[in-house]
Amino acid sequence: MFVMSPAPDDPWYASSTFWAIAGVAVAIVFGIGAIVAAYRSQNPRRRLYVYVANTTPLMHAKGRDLAIEVRIAGRAVEDPYLLTVRVVVRGRRDIRKDDFDGPIKLRFGSRIVGLLERTSTTVVPATPAPEVTHQPDTDLLEIAPALLRRDHELTYTLLLEGGQPALDPEVPIVADIRETEPGMQQLWGPLSPFVCMAFFALSFASGITYFDMDGSGVSRNIMLSAAVVGLVGTVVTFVAMPKQRYSK
Repeated sequence: MFVMSPAPDDPWYASSTFWAIAGVAVAIVFGIGAIVAAYRSQNPRRRLYVYVANTTPLMHAKGRDLAIEVRIAGRAVEDPYLLTVRVVVRGRRDIRKDDFDGPIKLRFGSRIVGLLERTSTTVVPATPAPEVTHQPDTDLLEIAPALLRRDHELTYTLLLEGGQPALDPEVPIVADIRETEPGMQQLWGPLSPFVCMAFFALSFASGITYFDMDGSGVSRNIMLSAAVVGLVGTVVTFVAMPKQRYSK
């Protein structure tokens, strides 16, 4: 009599359940890493962007050929430029006056003829603007130590003379100083709630579908993985969302 032996069981690594669990574990590990990276990137303790927003020469070669001049109080301005410089604060905390080791010094490599316009904006009302000074016949603009809110934006428009200016900032604050404009960081604030809600919707819908499905097939495991990914994404975006923390 011929007796058939039972087929050997599939190895553990061939199980769909194993790969579903592995996928969930990988999603959790990468999610934790993403939480840390997003939190550190989007919510630095202190970050200042100091950069030139615009530089415009007021005299071109053709104008000099035609003997066109720019004069202030009867004095001709040599090789004049209009320059707009910005100081933008981003971070989890305000920068207090005591955090300064001295004034912020902005050198331009061209003499400052005059400060034409200054603005100081923040969502916190009645926040005083920092004092700004510049010495005649120098290229130095100084911003005195003051309370800078976590969303503070300072803008200064100057008339310079003596050639193409180049910004050389000195910021005596323990912070992440960047000589570029904020760029995409500006978009994260308004977009982050919608991204968080999208991940939450994915997690919620996948979780409901998972519990409504019978058995332990591949489709059910996919729903479980999608629910975990959505949950991790929700936590990541919520943690990275800008928080409103202001000093008095």
